[in-house]
Amino acid sequence: MKRLKEDSGNALIEFALILPVFTLVLAGTINFGVALQKYGAVADSARAGAEAALVQTCTPSLGCYANTTKMQSVATASAASAGITNYSAVATNVCTCSPGSGTTVTCGSFCSGYGEAAMYAQVTVTGTIPLLLGTTGIPIQSVARVRISCPSC
Repeated sequence: MKRLKEDSGNALIEFALILPVFTLVLAGTINFGVALQKYGAVADSARAGAEAALVQTCTPSLGCYANTTKMQSVATASAASAGITNYSAVATNVCTCSPGSGTTVTCGSFCSGYGEAAMYAQVTVTGTIPLLLGTTGIPIQSVARVRISCPSC
């Protein structure tokens, strides 16, 4: 059997076999980088909304509380300026008996062994990261919480 001495088409065939794999790896890397950047922007917008809670409103009848409307608008503006689309921000005031516990109590109530319940302002920002190779996207969520000081406590 006679062997051909010319193999000039081998490089083209190898390139054609490797190109789809390389393209998928490159697209996945770009998509992961975009997702990481968008998640950081969502976390920053939640933090900005929580920081807005540090400027609190105090009234004689209600005591001190964080302005949830302002917190949501700050978080929304921060997300919009970062180029995030398809997101929502929800701000709440929550009170707990022990820091870090998920159990909420009525604000102003006293807790056994702890004293008055601690008030926290919390901002939750949720959104969807679009995918390059897909239609549904990846849901993301970031929560930021700050403790509201109570001058009367």
